[in-house]
Amino acid sequence: MKRQNVEVGQRFRERTSWAAEWEVEFIYSDGARIPHARLRNIRSPVDARTLAIEALLDRNRFERVA
Repeated sequence: MKRQNVEVGQRFRERTSWAAEWEVEFIYSDGARIPHARLRNIRSPVDARTLAIEALLDRNRFERVA
């Protein structure tokens, strides 16, 4: 498995026409030891999602925001 290189506070933008921007709130491993990140939408703080780190690092889906 690739080393996890996502940290709390980092921001990611979806690579879609809507291009929502997300900030990592916390990181944890599920029962199968798969690392996940809890994300909060920057423009709509009530919108939160949990994604596997592997999905978040998929360059076809997300890009890191400086």
